[in-house]
Amino acid sequence: MIKIKHNSVDTIEDYITRCESVPLISEINRNGKLIITEFDFSVSENYSTSLVIGDEIDVYLNTTTNHPFFTGSISEVNFNYKNKTNEVVVKSCLHKLQDISLSYDNLHANLEGWATTSTQYIASDNFSLPNAQVLWTIEVMFRLAGFLNTTWDSEIAVKEIQTIAYEGNDYTMRIAHLKFDENVLYALNQAVAVNHTVIDTESELASNKITFFDFISVFCSYIGARIGLTNIGFAKELSIGLIGQVNIPIIDDETYSKRERYVRGKGGGYSHNVVYNSARHHYRDTTQQPLNNNVSFVVGEGKNRVPTMSNWIYMYQKIPQMGGSGGDVLGHVYPTLSWNADDYLGGRNLVGTKGNYNHIDKEITDYKITEISQTINSNLQQFPNSKSTRANPKNHWVESVFEVKQ
Repeated sequence: MIKIKHNSVDTIEDYITRCESVPLISEINRNGKLIITEFDFSVSENYSTSLVIGDEIDVYLNTTTNHPFFTGSISEVNFNYKNKTNEVVVKSCLHKLQDISLSYDNLHANLEGWATTSTQYIASDNFSLPNAQVLWTIEVMFRLAGFLNTTWDSEIAVKEIQTIAYEGNDYTMRIAHLKFDENVLYALNQAVAVNHTVIDTESELASNKITFFDFISVFCSYIGARIGLTNIGFAKELSIGLIGQVNIPIIDDETYSKRERYVRGKGGGYSHNVVYNSARHHYRDTTQQPLNNNVSFVVGEGKNRVPTMSNWIYMYQKIPQMGGSGGDVLGHVYPTLSWNADDYLGGRNLVGTKGNYNHIDKEITDYKITEISQTINSNLQQFPNSKSTRANPKNHWVESVFEVKQ
């Protein structure tokens, strides 16, 4: 039986008169980016506890002592005078990441202060500039948003990206080796290269700032990852895993449906353009500098532009086998010594990963989309004392699998 809990105290499903299908805490759109989910339900006026914006709502499969598969907070409450119910909208807990802008003031102190190794963060690397590991940066973002326990799929850090040639030898680079210049982090989505102190004080630049969620969503789309809650237990922990379904044990009735449809690709080829400044020190300086706008890749007529975020430029760690220390990097050497856009947009170099989240193919290729829907019936009975008389509220989620049309 599905249980819905209000503020970790009251179990309220007895009072629910209508409930929309409950999603997982995140879904994935066609390009692999994460979507913050929400659902709504109606609660009888006989539920005596006030429902207030910001209150926590948890949804469980079987028992409120187990781990919820959805947790979020109330974003809207309206009273329906005709039906004598409160109409409640609940947003996934991930909205907390959307509420925090990616800025120096919001990130730096803990990015540096919580780091325990130079691989995670270093204030002055072999270029005398600060850099941070991408996985560490995301972990700090989660913690700052209140997610104190986050579990990474063990495969993510060691996942092979590509083999690069450096000083006559070949080296295997992995997701754990991805780095960002710290000053570049605060200039993402800007049309110039400049220090955060300028961005923070000029309204036009400040309005271009992205959020923690934006950063995490884009990164996850490039590596084919999604965010869910950990397996059933007793603590609310986030789980970041590679492509695939979130494993939730089903205790109640199960109904599966499968639908296939085709999406037509766009003709005319594609193009993308990586816009950044190759001189890292410009992101430290307070004089605005233009971005290099000539690193492009065109196939066919280049008609369909595959977007990339300005200043999104990965660096690779200069690993010990190359003679580097944990904080050393190869720098802004694009495209030969960094994870370049033709690869992370196309997914070709992420070893062992299918092209399910291939941004380029999704612009130009015919695709077959298989949607697998799973519905759980909770079999609620009628309740006395003017409580809910609704039977069989349902939870469902959909996993979409993209396949190139043969």
